[in-house]
Amino acid sequence: MPKERTVRVTSRAVLAGALCTAALVAVTPYNDQRIVGTYIAGNHFPVGAFAVLLAFTLVVNPALRRWTRGRPFSSGELLTVWVMTLVSSGIPSSGLFRYLLSTMIAPRYFATPENEWAELLHPHLSGWFAPSDPDVVRDFYEGADRVPWVGWLRPILFWTPLILLFYLAMICMCALLRRQWVEHERFTFPIMKVPMEVTVEPPSDRALNGFFHNRWMWLGCCIPVVIHTVNGLHAFVPSTPSIPMAFPLRPLFSEEPWIPMGWLIAMVFPSVIGMSYLLTQEVAFSFWFFHIMYRAQETVIRATGFPVGGWTFVHHQELGAYLTGCCFLLWVARGHLRRIWDAVLNPDARVVDGDEPLPYRWAVAGLVVSTVVAAGMLTAVGMSYLVALVTILLFYVVLIVLTWMIIDGGLLFVTTTAAPSEFLTPLLGTRALGPANLVIPSVLEHGVMWDSREFVMPSVMNGMRAPDAGRVNRRHIVGVMGIALVVALLVGFVACLKVIYHYGALNLQHWTYMIAAPDFPRRAAGYLRAPISTNWTNVSIMGGGALFMLFLCVMRLRFIWWPAHPIGYVAFSKYHAHNLWFAIFLGWVMKLVVLRIGGVQLYRRLRPAFLGMIVGDSVMAAVFLVVGLVTGQGHSFLPG
Repeated sequence: MPKERTVRVTSRAVLAGALCTAALVAVTPYNDQRIVGTYIAGNHFPVGAFAVLLAFTLVVNPALRRWTRGRPFSSGELLTVWVMTLVSSGIPSSGLFRYLLSTMIAPRYFATPENEWAELLHPHLSGWFAPSDPDVVRDFYEGADRVPWVGWLRPILFWTPLILLFYLAMICMCALLRRQWVEHERFTFPIMKVPMEVTVEPPSDRALNGFFHNRWMWLGCCIPVVIHTVNGLHAFVPSTPSIPMAFPLRPLFSEEPWIPMGWLIAMVFPSVIGMSYLLTQEVAFSFWFFHIMYRAQETVIRATGFPVGGWTFVHHQELGAYLTGCCFLLWVARGHLRRIWDAVLNPDARVVDGDEPLPYRWAVAGLVVSTVVAAGMLTAVGMSYLVALVTILLFYVVLIVLTWMIIDGGLLFVTTTAAPSEFLTPLLGTRALGPANLVIPSVLEHGVMWDSREFVMPSVMNGMRAPDAGRVNRRHIVGVMGIALVVALLVGFVACLKVIYHYGALNLQHWTYMIAAPDFPRRAAGYLRAPISTNWTNVSIMGGGALFMLFLCVMRLRFIWWPAHPIGYVAFSKYHAHNLWFAIFLGWVMKLVVLRIGGVQLYRRLRPAFLGMIVGDSVMAAVFLVVGLVTGQGHSFLPG
């Protein structure tokens, strides 16, 4: 292992990271679900984690430098704290508990004689899989003086190891793909740019590094600070003026068949503009272009009376694109994966993995064992082993493509909503799957595999990139990520259930508990009442999306001049695209103008200004997060 990467993770960095992780996880349910303020995570550049990093850099380290016996946190220690809070930040919210807990309870709480859920769904929901005590279910939504821990004991004992197995599989997949994506394909990792700049160690005669002394950075930082200060005052004192940050296009497209174009909203997010400035031009172009194409496609469907609805048509295109995208990524990495496989099969092979987060043999074994055991656990509660295994593998497909979108595409906020059953149901029909294989995934998918805005795997891959800046031993970083995940799971279960039972889910975020939670059980019950066969129309659309994605991948691989990146096509219709397309467009235009006027030299000179926009957006989000916790009134303005 090269000497520059042999710095050990210190015990104080691990302790600081674990305490910060526990604190963020503990406060997240109250902030996100009760106050409904700026999410502490909310996307793949979590405000809470970055606020912790800034606090250590701007407050803790300068104080330690002034103290004669103090020893400031090094770059590697700061990145250790950042990585621990990064990978754990989504667990108490959309990354896991926001949907998992509500989806466990919804099939029983919303059961009525009319919807027949008691007859259709309850026989397939084991007491290990979801609480069944009527008092536990009722108090979850209506509130209680205390948490009924006895009623939650078996579900906690089942779900905790299952989720840890999924996290182990994600860590192993990242360990196997890291060298290919970092060193061979040289993915850009835009989300890590700002943390790496912030954690650079300053000269001995200065409290802060050069990034914080750059005038362009402070100029960029001031833009979102001014905007959000004005708008924040308006949120708390409505008589004060505000600066509009969203511009609906509906007045321009108010007649048929142009109404789908009128659903476009031009939203301005400074952090997204700053992040898109860091992307390659073809990636930034593709994100906004394909979303416009999606709206145009819906317009054509409405104008022609096409028998398949616009959303259904686009959604199945994207499902096919996920399959092709994953296959393409693995095909490009085939040489690297072949060397790993040879090393696994041949004990005498010379394996160059000393600088990897995990030895390749361990990573392969961990991936296989975690997958097999997780499928076995799902079989124990009623699923077919084959369906459970295929469900998990399709989840991996989504995770790999999603991670690609984050670390190479730089999307802060992605909502894939590509559940494994949505691949299987059109292809096999519901009759072939059977009741248990429809009901159990309705909880598993919605709770663990559905809303990807805070999924762990992209953060794990970004965490494995951190040692390149902090000279930290990669294997130690994997260890601290594991500690953070365990801490977040344990604290998250307690914090989420305490908030829910104290206030009652009926008094928390309406979307989560009253709209999203019953949706998947409702869909499963519908399939059981009216089973369907293979839907060849949707399968054909899925195949068309797969072929078009293949075309984009081949063109991207073979022709440098090709302007459209396949990342833009993978999820161009979802909620995140609706939010981000215009801000990405602005960043793309700004970078294009800068390159045309001053070339690479001007681009590099202005780069700190766009990084400053990310910093300013995040700082103001953290400020209003604290204000919300103090006042009980949230003010949210970040994507997510």
